[in-house]
Amino acid sequence: MKKMLAAVLIVLLGVSAASARRCFVVKTSPLDGAKNVPVTLGNIEVTFNAPVKQNSYSFVRTRPGRTPDVIGQPMFVSPRVVRLPVALQARTKYSIGINSQRHRGFRLAADAKARCKPHVITFTTGPETRQLKIRSKKLPRPIDALPKWPSLLSPPGAGVTLQARNTFGRIGGGGQGGRL
Repeated sequence: MKKMLAAVLIVLLGVSAASARRCFVVKTSPLDGAKNVPVTLGNIEVTFNAPVKQNSYSFVRTRPGRTPDVIGQPMFVSPRVVRLPVALQARTKYSIGINSQRHRGFRLAADAKARCKPHVITFTTGPETRQLKIRSKKLPRPIDALPKWPSLLSPPGAGVTLQARNTFGRIGGGGQGGRL
């Protein structure tokens, strides 16, 4: 009985050691097969089952879709998560690979020889989203921003008289005694 228990323990330890040396994708954003992904997404995010090396990566072109336009360097936001900045177009099918048979940049941090299993993400973007443009109401300019007319620049007591007229809110002037 003791020999059998020891054999089972050795097998279990061997399996856990082997699984510790495996590296694979556990989650992606967008999800593989996702439809109507917003074109404003901005990043493809990949989460691995274990910490990966922070100075080595392989995003590769693959099929069946178009490769997203990469607009920056990959960013490791944690030991297990990497973000790839991308620009997407509306109504387009995209595919991108994480590692491949030839390109094996994603590797375990604990064992550089342990390469992560290749993985492909394929998704389709939705229609272009229109952003609402909010027009701001023009605020009156402060008095400092008004043009400097020569009559306003005259020194005090130079004989310049300013006259104010009340138009009672009528369009086109026409205050007291005026006409439209």
